[in-house]
Amino acid sequence: MTMPRQHQRPTQCNDNSSPSEDEPGTMHTSMTPSRDTDSEIEIDMNMSWEELYKNARKAQSKANVAIAEVKATRRKATETAESPAKRPKITTSDVQENIKIIEHYGRKFLVTHLLWLHGNIKTTFETDIDDGYQDAERFENTETMIQGQLRDICDVLPQKYHNDLSRSWLRRAVRTPPCATMGILIRTRCGPTIFNCTEADMKSADYRREHFGTQIGWTTNDSGECAVAQPWQGEQDINTIFLNPKLMMVVSAIIRGPASVVSMSEGRGSASSRNNETLDVKWGLDHTTPGMIAAGAILARWAASVDALLTDRGAQTGIRWRDDFEDYLKYLFNGLRLRKASVLKIFREWDKVLFPSSSTGFGGRQARNDRDSRMKTMMDSLEDDIEVEGTDVHNIPYDTGQRTMGP
Repeated sequence: MTMPRQHQRPTQCNDNSSPSEDEPGTMHTSMTPSRDTDSEIEIDMNMSWEELYKNARKAQSKANVAIAEVKATRRKATETAESPAKRPKITTSDVQENIKIIEHYGRKFLVTHLLWLHGNIKTTFETDIDDGYQDAERFENTETMIQGQLRDICDVLPQKYHNDLSRSWLRRAVRTPPCATMGILIRTRCGPTIFNCTEADMKSADYRREHFGTQIGWTTNDSGECAVAQPWQGEQDINTIFLNPKLMMVVSAIIRGPASVVSMSEGRGSASSRNNETLDVKWGLDHTTPGMIAAGAILARWAASVDALLTDRGAQTGIRWRDDFEDYLKYLFNGLRLRKASVLKIFREWDKVLFPSSSTGFGGRQARNDRDSRMKTMMDSLEDDIEVEGTDVHNIPYDTGQRTMGP
C-alpha cells in the first residue's frame, strides 16, 4: 500500500536499482538538478493531475538545460577547431600541397573574376548550386550573384576540388590573396610609370589628391559617388569607356610583372623581361575577362587616390570601391550577354594589347592583317607557279615526315 504523499521520502535509484516492491506504482528518474528544484523528480500513480503537470514542467526545464549545455559544448568545440590560434599545425604533406594549389587558383580567381565576393564568404561556399540559375539573372539579387560566383569558382578550380567547396580550409585558401596587397603593389612599384610622375609624387597623398582627384571620380564633398569608370576623361562615353591604357597597364603589371608596364610605356607592347613563366602563362590566360577589366579600373583609380588601403569603402575618400566594382561587372556582363557593339569593342581592344594572338576572346578573333596579307601573297605566288608534268602527287610522302632528294 502506498504511503500518503506528505509522508513519502524520495527514493533514489541508480543503474543497478529498481523500484521497491512495496511501491509497485512508483517510478524514479535520475536527472541533473536545475534551478527549479534540487531534488529528483518522482512520479507515482497516486499523483494528482496538478502534481503530474508540475513535475512534467520540472522535467522539461531540466531537459532544456541539458540541451543548452550540449549545444554550448558543441559550439565551443567548433570554434576551437576553426580558430586560427587554436587550429593544430598542418603536418600532412598532401593537405599542404592541396592548400598551395588552391591558393594558386585563388589568385587567378581574384584577378580574372572577382576582387570581392558577393555576399557572405561562408554562405557562398556552403550554398548548393542551383541548376535553374540563368546568367541573365546574375545581378538581380544577392542570391543570384552568389550562384553566378559559384560557377566562376568552379570554372577556376579543378573538378576534383568541387566537392570540397564547403570545407573551411578551401574557403580560406581561395581568399588568401587580399586585393589590398595587390593595390599597394600597383601604387608603389608601377604607379610612377603608369601615371608619369616620380616615386616621391606617387607616395604623396597630397599630390595624388591634387593631380588625380577629379580624374578618378572623387568629389569635393567626399560623397564617394562617381562616374562609371570613363577614366581620365570626365564623361561617360560608351565609345571610350574602359579603354584608357592605364587600366591595361595595371592588369599587365599583375600578370606579367612591372617590367611589362615599362615596355608598354615605351610603345613595345605588354612583354615581360623575366626568364621564368609569368602568371598569364601559369594560369593559361589567352583572353581578357570581365573581371580583369573591372579589376584594372578599380586598382588604377585606387592607386591614384588618397586612400591608404583598398577596402569596401575608402576611409579617406569615401569612394565605394566594392560597389563600383560590382557596377563595372554588371555593365560588362550585360553588354556581352546582349552583344552590344561598344562592349565587344572593349574586349577586342584589351585583347589586342594583352593577348594579340587571341582567338578565343569575348570580342571575337583578333584581326591579323599583316599575317593575312602575307599569307595571301604566298598563296597567290603558289597559284602562279608552274606545274611539273608527270608527277604523281599521291606518292609524295608529305604525311610521314619523310623527305626525298632529287637526282
